[in-house]
Amino acid sequence: NIFSQSNGFENMFNMGARTQRKTNRKMSSPNILKKIDVNLEDIYTKRELNIVFDKTVICKNCKGSGAKDSSCIKICNSCDGSGVKISIKTFGPGMISQSQTTCNHCNGKGKIIEEKCSNCKGRKYDIFKKKININLKHSNVHGGKIHIKGEAHEDINCDICGDLILELNVRKHKDFKRKGNNLYIKKTINLVDALCGCELTFLHLDNRKLLVKTGDIITPTSSKKISGEGFENGDIIIDFDIIFPKTLSNERKEYISKLLP
Repeated sequence: NIFSQSNGFENMFNMGARTQRKTNRKMSSPNILKKIDVNLEDIYTKRELNIVFDKTVICKNCKGSGAKDSSCIKICNSCDGSGVKISIKTFGPGMISQSQTTCNHCNGKGKIIEEKCSNCKGRKYDIFKKKININLKHSNVHGGKIHIKGEAHEDINCDICGDLILELNVRKHKDFKRKGNNLYIKKTINLVDALCGCELTFLHLDNRKLLVKTGDIITPTSSKKISGEGFENGDIIIDFDIIFPKTLSNERKEYISKLLP
């Protein structure tokens, strides 16, 4: 059957292509997750963050071998380079027991370093302080992650470095709360201000002083919007908390009843 033969050749070709793609895939070292604390005003002002962390890199002196030079690396004679030792015990005619243990002479590596690298002392890696500067964006939120490509630890068994991932912990602000791109703030006023109007001033996240004037009657469910003062095209929403008098004399009650409809 010519048709079935051609399908067989096609399947063999596809399997070979998949195997080739698999072997060509580059190995990446594990990502690093680092949690950092920021303030709400840091995000609003798009502050530059200076990130410092310990980064592991392959020793440049020995290129990750851990040895002074290649001639100092020898095959372990104890395990013949396998990294394991196999022991066989006989219990009687035709009865044997086989066990496998890690070679304690080379610690399972199969090779012995006779003279270690003077720089890394055989550890194969160096550790240094890495500094990275990034600018926050208005899109950054609490629990959000910032990926910095290729800044994870180096690994001699991997072709490329993974990413440094920064997870943001946005501290609670004493005045503002963020919901989406809007900022919410609560202001306490007395009943006279609610009925007659008032002026309010407060500091924005960038330390600008904002002045808000109210002329309309404010009810306990009222709010006032300051357009464009939130994140991106968001707003500031002021929610009012009105303080009512706890008691009124009969004389004041009569006076107020004449003034109000």
